[in-house]
Amino acid sequence: MSIEVIKNMKAEIEALKKDLDSAKSTSEAIKAIEARIDEIEAQRKKTFDVTSVDEATVKKVAKKAADLALKAKLLGRDYKSFAEFKEVAPVIEKAITPSSIENWIDEQFSNQIIDLMEYDLKVEKQFGSVVVPSGVGSLAFPRKTGRTSAYLIQPAQDAIESMLTGDKVKFEPVKLKTLVVVADEAKNEVVIGALLDVVRQDIAYSLASAIESALVNGDTTGDINNNPPATDVRNAFDGLRKYGLANTIDNGGASITLESIRKALVSMGVYGVNPSEVKLIVNPRVYGQLLGVEEFQTVDKIGNSAVLKTGVIGMIMGMEVIVSDYIPNDLNAEGKEDGEASSTKTAAILVNTKAFKVGKRNIVEFEQDRNIVSDTILYSGRVYRDFKKVAVEDTAIAEIVNIGD
Repeated sequence: MSIEVIKNMKAEIEALKKDLDSAKSTSEAIKAIEARIDEIEAQRKKTFDVTSVDEATVKKVAKKAADLALKAKLLGRDYKSFAEFKEVAPVIEKAITPSSIENWIDEQFSNQIIDLMEYDLKVEKQFGSVVVPSGVGSLAFPRKTGRTSAYLIQPAQDAIESMLTGDKVKFEPVKLKTLVVVADEAKNEVVIGALLDVVRQDIAYSLASAIESALVNGDTTGDINNNPPATDVRNAFDGLRKYGLANTIDNGGASITLESIRKALVSMGVYGVNPSEVKLIVNPRVYGQLLGVEEFQTVDKIGNSAVLKTGVIGMIMGMEVIVSDYIPNDLNAEGKEDGEASSTKTAAILVNTKAFKVGKRNIVEFEQDRNIVSDTILYSGRVYRDFKKVAVEDTAIAEIVNIGD
């Protein structure tokens, strides 16, 4: 073997050794990186991993957080002074990772009141909503005429505009407030713990009742409600009865019939064409009359779940029927309250729900104070609502007035 060949072999061996060393170095680097990744992942799981806390536990903690929020407000103490805080805080940090535990606890209280209110908000849940952020006084929303249209467009043809009007509706949610009074003797941690659900349900029901009454009977002029006191929630904004009086069907003092409903639908024009968009809102008295109308389908025929989820209790002519306790039974023939003993009529409302919006803030506010004169604790809950017709035409709603027995 020649010297030249041996030199070449040595050179090749040296190159292979370098390649081997490089491969070892790369492998070690990869292992080091992988180890660091495992370390970071373990730290992330320890601190933030939402999968380490199951959904049922999160819901349970949310309920405890809502209770803690209410107890802290009722007793006027800081969250951290309660034993429950030490129990929920670590789970919140691990499962939710909020920017502020205190803010998250407040949100759970507000959300729980809103959830409880949902059971009693039969009319409001029929309408879409416009959320006005906290700290914003009003929010403009465009009105529209009729329906937005689509057109057949030929090749190279420009699109045909179907514009909203230049007019706008301004949503300015007003404050609806409830006041709960509890005896001063109840202000201790043990008793308050027992009262949490009672106070919470009372706040939720009273706020929902205020919203429903205002949506059905609201009138900023007081004309249709016999001029109630200034603090009455019916003064908050114009509601369905007020809007409906611009397009009324006189029932002549008789019970509601299929013909009177049909007349109301015809009076709505294009807004009464699609029954899936129209709701018939009646009080229990008129609901009893509907039971005698052959075409009325009761809840057992459309599914029992509809009552709990949507407030729907039946259907007629393809329209869902909602029962509201807030439509009065002491109206005159024009559909107004006038305080006269002879005014014993009621009304039914057909409304295209696409033509109206609820303006609201997605929060329930709460505060407490003590009345040293009566030795009572005052708890106040507040919501913010507005209600507007976003369609231009009055025919988006019809009211059947002068309904008797």
